[in-house]
Amino acid sequence: MKHSLYLLACLLISQSTHTLASCWEKPLISKAPTAFILAMGANVGELKKANTDAQAFADAIQKRFNIPSPNKCVLKNVTRGDFKSALKRLQKLVRKPDQVFIYFSGHGTQVPDNNNDEGCYDEAFVIFSDIGSKPYRIRDDFLVAQVNKIGSNRITTIIDTCFSGGMLRGSHNCLDMKSKLWFADDDESDILPKNDCPSTDIKLLKGTVYTASEVLKGTVYTASKEYQLAWEFDKGGVFTTFFIENMRKNSKTKLNKIFDMTAKQVSRKTGQRDCEQLQEPQRQP
Repeated sequence: MKHSLYLLACLLISQSTHTLASCWEKPLISKAPTAFILAMGANVGELKKANTDAQAFADAIQKRFNIPSPNKCVLKNVTRGDFKSALKRLQKLVRKPDQVFIYFSGHGTQVPDNNNDEGCYDEAFVIFSDIGSKPYRIRDDFLVAQVNKIGSNRITTIIDTCFSGGMLRGSHNCLDMKSKLWFADDDESDILPKNDCPSTDIKLLKGTVYTASEVLKGTVYTASKEYQLAWEFDKGGVFTTFFIENMRKNSKTKLNKIFDMTAKQVSRKTGQRDCEQLQEPQRQP
């Protein structure tokens, strides 16, 4: 039995390594500025469309900006190791004039702030551990620190996940909403602070991402406010679905305008009576 579990663990690790190894293995880099895509999904818990979101977003961005396939990386059911390695790989590849798109779709949660930079809570992405299917969390602080090490300011970060309550996405009929907090670290307390904490805005990433204590360089699009849910419908994340549709219908419109269209649609859709949890996408800067 132990031998079988060991073989299974090795298989999972090898599959994860192979997935990342195939990303940017032979990127197309010339003297002219180029672009890179990193799209990640994690079907943790009840989620079914996070991986589909990641693939669809990567394909749509690739088509819109004519990005070479070798410069696109899609990590489905992303693990802790692949999440970290992919960002560090970008740090080595990207030059100052290059453009970068970073995308994540999946569950989110709040964890006790471990360095008092956000007051009470840190936000975290719920992904997979490197062995087996156990959920694992990565703090927003880590994402910001790694993105800010990328050698370009032309970075757009898109996050389709909740940053409220359990930071879990619900279904179309709003009945699958979960309040459970996902914890996978053994070295930190699973107990959230008891005192009430004021809402803090997601900080700016280099390029664009809204979540951490430092300023994230670039532009950031998020699916909801920090204390709101982000819903998953039959087609996928409601934010991602509308965003991709608007890009397809408005091929010459700038992304910030695409976001503005999407935000209005998402707010209207989630504000309907069949879904009493309003979702308001945010953009920075």
